[in-house]
Amino acid sequence: PLLSSSSNSSSTELMLINLTISEIVRSGLTENQRVEFVNITNAFRSPGLFDAEFYLIVGEACDKTCDTLSRSSLLYDQVSDHILFQVGNGNFTSRLRSNAEQCGKVCNQFERSKVENVIFTNDPTRHPSMNPSMSAWPTSQPS
Repeated sequence: PLLSSSSNSSSTELMLINLTISEIVRSGLTENQRVEFVNITNAFRSPGLFDAEFYLIVGEACDKTCDTLSRSSLLYDQVSDHILFQVGNGNFTSRLRSNAEQCGKVCNQFERSKVENVIFTNDPTRHPSMNPSMSAWPTSQPS
């Protein structure tokens, strides 16, 4: 089944996972990079296991031509390495548990969860912009 039977609970749980992914990714970005979009595309729970698939878009302001970024996978490598590092050192689990605690009773099953793995299934897609608007980007990163 897709998460729990209560649609209210499912929505809250998806927001918890989304928030946690966003925070983890954001913690590894520079001032010229930002999380633009996280979408949980599938989420399944079975006894002792929660599995979520997500789509992530991260943006980076580029130089005058964007030529370097359009041919590079450095941002993808940076983000995927950072996520894996956060899983390995336990920070992803800590962040999920902390967010679950703040969420309240509807998220209490995540308070004892452990993030064990992240698998990257798609190659990066690049969409360079000649005129990125940095003014629309947040000046500080919430924690």
